[in-house]
Amino acid sequence: MTTRAVVDIGTNSVKLLIATVDGTEIDPLDQQSVQTRLGRGLYETRRLSTEAIAATAKVLADYRARADSRRASSFRVLATSAARDAENGHELAAAIRAASGAELEIISGDREAALVYAGVRSQSDRSGQTVLAVDVGGGSTEFILGDDEAPLFSASYQLGTVRMLSRMQLGNPPGGAALEECLTNLRRLLATEVAPRLGPAMSQLSQAPLEVIGPGGTTTFLARIHHATDEFDRQRFEATRFSVVDLRSLTGRLWNMSQSERENLPGLPANRADVILLGTAIYLAVLEQFNVPHLRVCTRGLRFGLLLEH
Repeated sequence: MTTRAVVDIGTNSVKLLIATVDGTEIDPLDQQSVQTRLGRGLYETRRLSTEAIAATAKVLADYRARADSRRASSFRVLATSAARDAENGHELAAAIRAASGAELEIISGDREAALVYAGVRSQSDRSGQTVLAVDVGGGSTEFILGDDEAPLFSASYQLGTVRMLSRMQLGNPPGGAALEECLTNLRRLLATEVAPRLGPAMSQLSQAPLEVIGPGGTTTFLARIHHATDEFDRQRFEATRFSVVDLRSLTGRLWNMSQSERENLPGLPANRADVILLGTAIYLAVLEQFNVPHLRVCTRGLRFGLLLEH
């Protein structure tokens, strides 16, 4: 049994997981998530801002101290969409090295998808189950399909909550008309870019029911809103499923709330009150496009996969 620490630097937030690992068993000791919005302004300038880099490096210094206090045998730091899209990812790497001593790994979309899938499969009740893992991030969304240890299909698309938000002018509240326009655009993208590649892979699977799994922050916050709780309850959240009807109702509710109303929702941090709109819309469009009856919450993903990779 060893104690390991991993950090996932995304477009929206920086996440830490410290856990003991014994074979394939993972026992989390410390989990943290701090929003630094690394991708803010990226899609206009193609560069990470000095402020976002400094904020991210500061978080890494704290995370390294937490890992050291737990006597973690390793401390790995990965960055995903924002860092790989930016022209100055090397500046982020240098700032992180100076703040924490860690070497930053900027990973490809394919590698991100593989790690997400491994993390989803780390939950024991998924063995042999046919799943479509849809990991909605700030800058990209990964689609991973499989019914065994190795995925049959995996791809990363430039479809993320922060990326979409930067291109939209939403009212306050956004309203139903804006939601329908957003869903129309998402359906078009899914039909033209995702379905032509994912569809043939889905046709090769057995007739076992397909389950869409949502690893990561978006579905966790949807579960918190659903249960009206700010407490993290992994077992309770991972037993939560949203039907298409439930998800459409919740999505409509959020899009018809003002920013301040969403900021005061039990279970939803104020700094997630804008990006949650796009996250729910993406999942709703996926369920409708691929005719899947429900979405299941998963609190595991890239960081769990990385822990098992050692």
